[in-house]
Amino acid sequence: MSLDSIRKRAADALSAALDAAFDHHLDEVAFEVPPRRELGDLAWPGALPLARELRCAPRQIAEAVARRGGPRRDRRSRLPQPLSQT
Repeated sequence: MSLDSIRKRAADALSAALDAAFDHHLDEVAFEVPPRRELGDLAWPGALPLARELRCAPRQIAEAVARRGGPRRDRRSRLPQPLSQT
């Protein structure tokens, strides 16, 4: 599975989770590469900017997203090496 397809699937799941939890639609989902490999392959820093708009703590946003569609530890796949930025 390519990084682009992973990003697309993750963005779709994140958008669906935000819609279900907060009735909020994102036009675009931007992921970042975490600074350390042990933190994963992709990160979504969007909970902090959404906090004011949704009037909810960033942690509550992240927890709601995780409950409604975030990756599950038992389904989480680890890639054998860091992904290239291509």
